[in-house]
Formats: sequence, C-alpha cells, structure tokens
Amino acid sequence: MERRSLKLPITLGVVLIILVLLLTTGWVLLNVFTAIQDPAPHLYWVLLTVGAICFLLVLIGIIIYLVLSIKVINSTARQANFIDAVTHELKTPIASLKLLLQTLNRQEVSDEEREQFYRLMLADAQRLDTMINQVLAAARLDQPISQERIDDVCLSSLLNSIVGDFQTSHPNAKLELVTESCIVRAPESELRILINNLVNNAIKYGGTPPLVQVTSHFRADDHEVQILVKDNGKGIALRDRARIFRRFVRLENELERRTKGTGLGLYLVKTIASRLRGTVRVLKSDSRNGTTFEVRLPAISSASSEPQCLPE
Repeated sequence: MERRSLKLPITLGVVLIILVLLLTTGWVLLNVFTAIQDPAPHLYWVLLTVGAICFLLVLIGIIIYLVLSIKVINSTARQANFIDAVTHELKTPIASLKLLLQTLNRQEVSDEEREQFYRLMLADAQRLDTMINQVLAAARLDQPISQERIDDVCLSSLLNSIVGDFQTSHPNAKLELVTESCIVRAPESELRILINNLVNNAIKYGGTPPLVQVTSHFRADDHEVQILVKDNGKGIALRDRARIFRRFVRLENELERRTKGTGLGLYLVKTIASRLRGTVRVLKSDSRNGTTFEVRLPAISSASSEPQCLPE
C-alpha cells in the first residue's frame, strides 16, 4: 500500500527533474552558440548566468518538494497503520471481556472455569493498560525530564521484577536473566518502559516456544551498563534495522495481524535511551541465532552509592 501511494509523486518528480535538466541544457547551448556568433556577447553571458542560476534553484526546489512529499506520505501511511493497530488492540480485549462477563452472568460455571475466566479477563485488562500506557508515554516523551522524577534505580532489582512479571504472564515462554549490580540515574517509569518493550518484543517475535535471554554488564571503564536482550526468532533484515525504531513502523503487513502491537514499542525504546544519554542498536540478528538488542546507559557501581543493591 505504501509503495503504491509513492509511485505517483516519485514519477512526477523524476519527470519534472528531467524536463528542468533538458530546458537548462537547451538554454545553455542556445546562449553559448549565440554569444559565439554575436560581436557583443556580454548580454548573452549575463542571461546565461542568470538563467542557469534560476534553473538550478527550480531544480533544487523540485527535489526538496519531492523529498518532503515522500516524508508526508510515509508519515500518513504509518499513522493509518497505527490507527488500524490501536482499533484492533482496543476491540479484541473489549470483545473478549464482554464475552467472558456475559458468560459469567448468564451461565453457571465451575470454580475452575471461573478462575480461568478471571485470569483471561485480567490478561485482557493488562493488555489494554499496556497499550494505553504506551500511547501516553509516547505523548509525554516530547517534554524534558524533570529532575524530581530522577531516581537512583537499582538495575538488577528492576530487571528481576520485570522478568518475573513476564514469566508469570507468559508461562509458555522461557526467560533467562543474568545481572550485575549497578545504579542507573533515571526516571524508574521510563527505564521500566524501555526494558518492558524490549522483553515484550523478544517474546512476540521469538520462536516457538520463545526463549529470551536478558543480561546486564556494568562496564567500569566506560561508567555505563550494557543491557542485552536476545530472542530465538527469525531475525531482522539488515535493511530494516534502522526503520524498526521509527514511530508507528511495523515490518509485517498490518492487515495480517500475526502479532499484537501498535508500532510504538521500539520507538519508545530508542527515544527513552536517547533521553537518558544512552544508545540502542541491533547488535546482531539472523535466522539461526535470533536477534540481540543492545542498550547502553550511563551507570555507576552500586558499591559506591547503594550497598543494598546486590546482584540477584
């Protein structure tokens, strides 16, 4: 859909650029031949210079307009995909909750079935809460970080909490965690969103069953912590490794809906990492070994600040 919508502006832009180049070439040749034959060629040389500059400005304007048009069309297409994704993410859990509540209200169910219904309803409510938090977080990230929100976050404790929550909510997934004790000065809510999205992404796009390995390593020489999140999925193509961090971008066809999501997860990871003066990148990715995301953030040793923050 996105490629089809770009065909017309790209074709029109290329045609206009070719026409401008042809007109410029004709203008230059005409003035040069006339100036050579005329005994007083100064006027033609002036016209040649002025005309060439004007043609050059027109050419630059067409190229800039073409680039801006492509950006606007891409942005519109991504926003349309985002709206489709949010609509689906809202309708699916709401429909599930409605069905489960109607069943509980109209039929007699066993205690075991009732507990299962409650677990499903809780999972649907959690899914809605996560999606809403993602959208709200994306809206808030344009604001500067308030100093009052910055805490000394014990990274090992935070990672253990996040991995434990995912292990409970995704019992079919296998999560492995290896941490080193360190302190990251950051808003804990943003740091949690960053790691949550990386782990959630690894589970969604991992193999069957998903295997997710989370490690953190404190680099004393660089005063930073390296966080690695590795999955056992099919990998990410080299050409897509920069695109995945853009807002609303999802690599699969939105209509296929093979996985849940809004296209905001990795955008939030990239934006939060930048806000915390860190970096994120795809360290390696292939179909045999899965994908490894690397996040680097400024950190300090826990021994110098928080003795109670111990590796788990």
